[in-house]
Amino acid sequence: MPFLMFGGFIAIAIIAITVSTIRSKKRRQEMQALAESMGFTFQQNGDADAMATFSSFKLFSKGRSRRMYNLMQGVANDINLRIFDYKFTTGSGKNSHTYHQTVIAFDAGELRLPQFTMTPENIFNKIGGVFGYQDIDFSTHPVFSKKYLLRGTDEDSIKTRFTAELLDDLEQKKGLCLEGYGELLVMYRANKRVPVSGLKDMMAEGFGVFSLLRTTGAPRIRV
Repeated sequence: MPFLMFGGFIAIAIIAITVSTIRSKKRRQEMQALAESMGFTFQQNGDADAMATFSSFKLFSKGRSRRMYNLMQGVANDINLRIFDYKFTTGSGKNSHTYHQTVIAFDAGELRLPQFTMTPENIFNKIGGVFGYQDIDFSTHPVFSKKYLLRGTDEDSIKTRFTAELLDDLEQKKGLCLEGYGELLVMYRANKRVPVSGLKDMMAEGFGVFSLLRTTGAPRIRV
């Protein structure tokens, strides 16, 4: 009986690996086809230069076994754009967990962003706030201040860029993560891979946020 149980576990593991491999291949093929239809390039694995571009961002310093894959690169609305899957692992042994998310990244000189991170706020952040953990809040937008943890090195500049229009927009969104610095803006939802069928909607959402964060006087983005 123990031998049969062990054999059953092995069979289940093999089936799970096979299903995962098939799904990964199907997603890769669909993303490549989408990239080609948009005039973008596609790389199964992100290269070192692409990873280095985001080395100062919080998401890309978490955990270990970090990997960028299914990388789509191109120009849309005259903006350099990357869309890709990204994963990293935390913990070890039985306590290890691998996080997967789909990321959209904008590279545009008109951004000129102060360094900031915005993530959904949780109970641990609220407790940290009692002990002076930074969280930039807006008295005019209590919903945003309750939903999101906003941090950065230049609080005054961040508050200037997070206009009432942007805050109104972000209050309607759920689970969004943003990171910005200089000419780069990154958007994702933690541990959520977007279906290939939803990538164009993700682009539209991203361009909406980008349009509200860009410097004053920059041309409007059509989405």
